[in-house]
Amino acid sequence: EIHRVMKPGGRLLSWHFLVDETRFERARSGEIEGYKITRVNDCLWRSTQYELEAWTWTFFYDSQYVLETLSAAGFRPHGLMRGNWAKQQGAGIIEDHQDKILSTRL
Repeated sequence: EIHRVMKPGGRLLSWHFLVDETRFERARSGEIEGYKITRVNDCLWRSTQYELEAWTWTFFYDSQYVLETLSAAGFRPHGLMRGNWAKQQGAGIIEDHQDKILSTRL
């Protein structure tokens, strides 16, 4: 739908929780506090129960899958900015929580 309404050359900045094998293993093992991720088939998710018996779910996506899906939908991904949710040190980590992908509509 975004591709349909966007002009060629338009920019898309999309927010995601992205995982690769390293991030998945760190989260699965509980190394990333508050992000114990469960894999059910190809779906990755985290659920948290709060004091008022409310549940929240956070969905995580494989980085390569998201990049390939954007390409197949007619976008050229050209910037992946890692958020700080995974508490990784290193270049490219931005202050914002979620990961972001900058793409251009073809």
